[in-house]
Amino acid sequence: KLITRIPSISVEKVIEDGERAKKITKEIADKMKKDYQFLSKLWDMPSRDAERELKKFLREFNKKWIGD
Repeated sequence: KLITRIPSISVEKVIEDGERAKKITKEIADKMKKDYQFLSKLWDMPSRDAERELKKFLREFNKKWIGD
């Protein structure tokens, strides 16, 4: 199947829709929102600090989501 159009939907909306459709639990939705908020805050940091925080985030992210 060829994808020709990708709708513009916010991350928050995707998470809400997934939770409403029972494809993800409230716990998973909360984790996803927290991760997204953290990543959004990186844009406001100096690049050195953002890179350091991103590396920490990636380690934790991989621990949290491994196997899912």
